[in-house]
Amino acid sequence: MESLTNLSMKSQIVEQTFILRPLLVLDRPIIYWFCKKFFLPIWSDSTNYNYNIQRNRIREELMPYIKQYLHRNIEDNIKSLLINYHYQNEYIKQNVMKLYLKSKHNVRAAINYNKFNNQNFILQIKIIQLFCFHNFQFYLENEKIIKIIEQSKKKSEISHDKNFIFFIKKNWLYLKIR
Repeated sequence: MESLTNLSMKSQIVEQTFILRPLLVLDRPIIYWFCKKFFLPIWSDSTNYNYNIQRNRIREELMPYIKQYLHRNIEDNIKSLLINYHYQNEYIKQNVMKLYLKSKHNVRAAINYNKFNNQNFILQIKIIQLFCFHNFQFYLENEKIIKIIEQSKKKSEISHDKNFIFFIKKNWLYLKIR
């Protein structure tokens, strides 16, 4: 369920182990100043100067151009946008978790089709992603999930893959691994 807003200040690795990223909220010039002020070594990744990598061209060429000629506050606006995306993503994750827990079968690898089908399209996508990962520890691409959702309207055998079959039986959406 993650996206470009995935990097968080604190991530749990195992039960009692966390990764903390206290500098995540700071931008490059402030981090650079901080390192200089406190005589901290600065390690640079050599790939940051490779202009064949798109993110580097965006950072070193496109962003300065936009800042100078089009929009001075582009970086602040992008930060604001990412913050909004983060909160929206958290909201979606919470709702997906609630809906998944309400609609999953108590014993079998199945989702209540009626509860699932009444949800917003993005929630349906995320519920199927969580369903696949929770039951079988595999990630299903969005294109395949969209086909599954579209085919589920027909209420029969939904999707074939060399590894699995989705099908509907008695208002339950099942996933069977081959």
